[in-house]
Amino acid sequence: MKTIVDMLKMSQNSNGGGLSVSVTGKYTSVRHELAKESGKLTAGGAAKKLSEKLTEKVSAKEIVSAWTLLTGREPEWHHAGFYSGTMGRTFFFSSEQISELAERWPEVAIKIKERQSEIKRKAENIVTGFFFTWEKDYSGSYGKKRNYKVLRIYEGYEATLPNNFTQCAGKILESAREKVGKKYFGWDEPKLSEFEKRL
Repeated sequence: MKTIVDMLKMSQNSNGGGLSVSVTGKYTSVRHELAKESGKLTAGGAAKKLSEKLTEKVSAKEIVSAWTLLTGREPEWHHAGFYSGTMGRTFFFSSEQISELAERWPEVAIKIKERQSEIKRKAENIVTGFFFTWEKDYSGSYGKKRNYKVLRIYEGYEATLPNNFTQCAGKILESAREKVGKKYFGWDEPKLSEFEKRL
C-alpha cells in the first residue's frame, strides 16, 4: 500500500516541486507536505517547542529572525497556499535546529540587541547625498517612449535611504544639486568622483 510520502513523490514535477492538491486536497507545495511528513515543525510549532526549552515565550516571527541572525540565511521554507492572491510561505525547523537555537539563545539575544541599536542609530542619523530615479517620456523618434535617470537629492534619516544612494556633503553635495532634474540616458549618469573633480 502506498504511503502519503510515496504519493507526494509521485506527484512531483521534474524539478521535485509542484502542488500537492491531487494528494492532500490543499494548494500547498509538494515540498511543504514532505517537510511536514519528515517530522519537521512549522515556525509556530518550533517556537512553541523552543519556548518550552527556554521557559520563555518565543513567537514564530522571532524564531525565524533568530535563525537568520545566527546563520545569515532564512530557514527552510516552502509554499503554503494562496494568500491575498500570492503564494504564502511556511518556515520549517528540524529538532536539531531547535536544539541549536536553544543552546545559542544567549548569542541570539546579544545579536538582537545589537541590531536594535543599529536600527535606532539609523533612525536618528541624518545623512545627505544624491540618488537617481527612473523616469520616462514619449519624446523619442516618432513619439517612442524613452527611459532615463534623473538626479535627486536626499536629506533625511539613514533608516529610509533611497535605492542607489551615494552619500556626500558640503561642496560635493552643492555640486550635485546643480544637476538636480537633469535627464541621463543609458549609463551616462555622473558618479561621486565626477562631482569631486569639479571642485
